[in-house]
Order: sequence, then structure tokens, then C-alpha cells
Amino acid sequence: PAASSSSAVPPVIRSDSAKSIGAGPVLPYSPEDEDLLLSVMIARQSGTGLGFKLTPAYLLQMCIAYCATNLGNAALHRLLGKIVHQINSVVANNPTNPDMLLFWLCNSLKLSTTLAQDPVLASVYTESVESVMESTIESALRHLKACAAAGQPLPAAIERSEWSSQAQLKSVVVEHYRALDANMNSDSLLEVVARITAAMPSPRKTPAASTDTPVQANGPAN
Repeated sequence: PAASSSSAVPPVIRSDSAKSIGAGPVLPYSPEDEDLLLSVMIARQSGTGLGFKLTPAYLLQMCIAYCATNLGNAALHRLLGKIVHQINSVVANNPTNPDMLLFWLCNSLKLSTTLAQDPVLASVYTESVESVMESTIESALRHLKACAAAGQPLPAAIERSEWSSQAQLKSVVVEHYRALDANMNSDSLLEVVARITAAMPSPRKTPAASTDTPVQANGPAN
């Protein structure tokens, strides 16, 4: 039953990146549902639909953790590629939407920082998609700066801060996402996990064991 799949998610969700996300909470999913899952978490988000502003980043971390632990290195590379491509598409398609740009800047920065500092996943992230993610972040910053130059109304977190350069704007966004992260609500996030898991079409949420090898701490498996 759909309800039982959410019980696989531990009740405590960490907001720090001191340990591997693979050792934290996971979001079990069937590989057949992966594209739909990412669409719900990324392409369909306007910045308001999932409640807590960093929900996409946390949900994506939980999917990545599950994939790395259960589906293996090749599947992890594919998943990371899909995630970064979809985030890049959202940013490219919303160059004049300051709220959307800030939303995905915060989630991209949260996700990229966590992955880059993760003792198990850092090498996979760096080798596969880090350069694309960093390019996406810089594009979003340029778009947000252009919105300000055009006199568009900006989100309060940006409007009330002192900045002039793109580097200063990035510092403002980083400070904003860290403040959001400090106020992360575990209960609300777990509720979203349960709703998303229950909505997936595959009746079996835990896929069969993969023939691929799980990701190892010393880099890609042989």
C-alpha cells in the first residue's frame, strides 16, 4: 500500500551536511516513476506549491540518497543529470520572474552545497554535473540582477539588502537560503514525502535489487 512506503523515511531529517546524505533519510521510489517524480519536484514548482521553500532540495537529496544506496553508480549519474537539466530548464524559461529565480537559486545552492560536501557523493557530483549546476546558478543570478536593473519588483529578501554586483547578490541569496534552512520544518517535509510517494503510479515503491554496484566512499565503483 502507498501509505506503508512513507514509513521507510526516518522521522528525523538533518539540515546539516556533516554526514553523507546516504546515511540520512531516503525517499524510496520505483525507477519507472523517476521522471514523474522529478517533474513534480522541479518542473511543476512555482515556489509556493510544496510549502517550505527548500522542500525541492531536501526531496531531491532524499531521492539521490536512495538512488546511491540502492540503484548504483550508473543510475546515480543519470539521476543527477536529469535533476540539473530540469533545474536549468526552469531557470532558462523564467528569466523575468524574480520570485521563481530566487526560489531555484536557494534550492540549487542548498543542493549543490550539500552534494559538494558529501563524503560519498562529492566525487560523483563533481565529475558529472557540478559545472552545469554552477552555470545554472550564475545564469539565475544574472537574470535576477537584470530584473533589478529593469525596475521589476523583487522578493523582499533581495529588495531590502544592499548589493550592486552579481557576487554581492549571490552572498545575499546564500544568506537567505541559510536562514530558510535554519527554520526547516521536519514534520511538514515528511508530510510532503508521504503525499508525493502515495501519488506515484507504481504500486510497488521499492524496486527490485539492482545489478549495478552501490556508490562507494572512495569514488565510482568498478
